[in-house]
Amino acid sequence: MLVADALPRRADVVVIGAGVFGAATAFHLAEAGVDVVVVERGDFCSEASGANVGLVSLSPRPPGLMADLCRHATDLYEALSDRLGREVHFQPTGVIRVGMTEESLADVIDWAERQRSVGIEVDVLSGEELRELEPLLPEGVLGGCHTPRGGFVSPFAVVAGYLERARELGATLVPMTTVTGITVRGGRVVSVDTTRGRIETDAVVNAAGAWAGEVSAMVGLHTPITPIRGQVLVTEPIAGLPHRVVMGISPSIRSTWAANGIIGSIQEDAGFEKRVTLAVMRDFARGITEMYPHLREVQVIRAWSGLRPKTPDQMLILGESEQVPGFVVATGGFDIGMMLGPAVGEVVADVVLGRTPRFDLTPARLDRFAA
Repeated sequence: MLVADALPRRADVVVIGAGVFGAATAFHLAEAGVDVVVVERGDFCSEASGANVGLVSLSPRPPGLMADLCRHATDLYEALSDRLGREVHFQPTGVIRVGMTEESLADVIDWAERQRSVGIEVDVLSGEELRELEPLLPEGVLGGCHTPRGGFVSPFAVVAGYLERARELGATLVPMTTVTGITVRGGRVVSVDTTRGRIETDAVVNAAGAWAGEVSAMVGLHTPITPIRGQVLVTEPIAGLPHRVVMGISPSIRSTWAANGIIGSIQEDAGFEKRVTLAVMRDFARGITEMYPHLREVQVIRAWSGLRPKTPDQMLILGESEQVPGFVVATGGFDIGMMLGPAVGEVVADVVLGRTPRFDLTPARLDRFAA
């Protein structure tokens, strides 16, 4: 991926964070002709956007803003490779949600009815019917539902695709650079200080994920984010994995476009500790081989972790601060950030550009956490 050799002295917008929220926002801004700089403290896609299994689902949340964004993001993912001019490896497998106990099955059926109420196609099926659809489901599945739309993407390909296309449209990408301060003058953002120098700007998008609270504090705002660690294992290329997305089984496993197995993920409140832990890796291996005994001899080739940004109410934080005009926050994707990314990037760009977003973002406003 091409990156900037020098930090520009000025930009219309500075996006802080190069995960899927920041990358998608930068693309939409650059597409609109905005001079945008993306600043990333590490490498691109090195945090939560890189530590997930790439699930795309129409609605993993109850009806409301999050569900609306998921449905729109699915629409965008289905056409994203063409839009960006590079492959993001979207696999339209459909999604199966299963119940392993009578209680969890009742929850799945209730979920299916709620999705039907907002027009999503969902079929409720018995365990036998699900195994006819997906023969590699474990025998312990009592029943569940099937949604024909949805699937998987390659998280790294998605983020790289957005950033590469944004750069082609004029965006500047600045990795391995930490934001050290944001200057507010006359009540508005006027510049961003980094370890490589200062950028004068009219607007900042805080897409710093688990570190969004630290960035907001630079302008005197409270953004309550808890980092939640997720861990992922990747195996050698293998055959004999479920073709479709399967939700409701932990740990989950899926096949990538290159036939590798991706196993994950867990949710751990471990502060900002990112290390991969042997105990979790063993639990993953034990759980997967109990469900799929034929995988016992499969080799693990790598493992990694990332910190997912969780808000107190598990709702996104999206929109411009009323206290500091020009400061826009886009964080809180938690365990479905990659799923939401294309839709979040679109609506956040609308906010920056002064356009009315496709969806009412009131439930996601930052000031809901004001004391």
